[in-house]
Amino acid sequence: MPIGLVVPKDESQILRGFTTHDENHPYKKWIETYASTDFEDNALQIEELLDKLSVSLIGEELEIIVKLYQQAIGLEV
Repeated sequence: MPIGLVVPKDESQILRGFTTHDENHPYKKWIETYASTDFEDNALQIEELLDKLSVSLIGEELEIIVKLYQQAIGLEV
């Protein structure tokens, strides 16, 4: 299973909704960074690279990498 398939792709749209009505939102800058298309493009590139690097992994190794990646993404968002 490609690693990129385990992460939902609509977080940026959800994040954008938090600041559209509040210019003084305390996390506005952070949200704009994580909701930007540049950030999303970079994340897609990283997922593609991880998919290529994980081709040789088997079973338990791949499960561990997927879990670590999901945890890392969860901590980022």
